[in-house]
Amino acid sequence: MPETRAQRIEKSVGMLAEGASSLKRRNDEGPPRLFVGVAGRLDGQYPSVGRRPPGPVRIHRMAVYRTTLPVQATADVVWAILVDFEGWSQWNPSVPVIRGDDRVGSEVKLTLAMPGRPPAKVKATLTEVVPGRRLCWHGNVGGDRVFAGTREFDIDPQPDGTVLFTHVENVSGLLFPVFRALMGGAIQIHHDNLSSALKQRAEAVGQ
Repeated sequence: MPETRAQRIEKSVGMLAEGASSLKRRNDEGPPRLFVGVAGRLDGQYPSVGRRPPGPVRIHRMAVYRTTLPVQATADVVWAILVDFEGWSQWNPSVPVIRGDDRVGSEVKLTLAMPGRPPAKVKATLTEVVPGRRLCWHGNVGGDRVFAGTREFDIDPQPDGTVLFTHVENVSGLLFPVFRALMGGAIQIHHDNLSSALKQRAEAVGQ
């Protein structure tokens, strides 16, 4: 008998919880640099293990990772790299595999590579495709309320022919606190590595 949705969610929670305690001890990088909070406040402070602040414990179920980098290449060059999905394996250490069509509504299959963690295969749907300007996708596990992620890539052309490249990653849902405990600082490294790699690739191609 095939697994029901509830069984799949229960299995996912169990796997994350089992690995959280052992992998968290290996994470010696401290808290990631996050824009977090249900109400969207900047909060980089976390109580140390074994201590509780006065009052109710607040569990954050959302984090937004954002980087903006100047890229010495044209918008056309950066866009061509983003939508050349077959070429991602040549430059992208964070998402080395992406398969699908570059059109709104297309389902894409992704392999996410987290430093020091096993790769994860996920699916997402392209929600925005604006040639030369913007590419976005959204995916979830068990529904948006359980665990969801959104990626945004924005290209902002500058007067001198270069661009500002912005990469935003929004992770949310009931399972996010467990996911953060499991992955630790690897989430931020994963995000930063993608941004830096695209910059290097675009500047090399644009020379």
